[in-house]
Amino acid sequence: MVEKYLYETLVEEFGRRSLAKIAIPTCLKDNLNPRYELRPYQIDAFQRFICYYENDFEFKNSPLC
Repeated sequence: MVEKYLYETLVEEFGRRSLAKIAIPTCLKDNLNPRYELRPYQIDAFQRFICYYENDFEFKNSPLC
């Protein structure tokens, strides 16, 4: 059986619009090099991480192997 990637599970669970509404904390942005803007894929990755970190999932504590 082919398992889904985490980002696929998050999109199914919350939807793209809900993920897009997650704000990236300024403390995170302030620790990055100010000469470079975040790229869209980096923003997506931060939003997905925050969503995963702040929510409970049944598979969250299971090993990935």
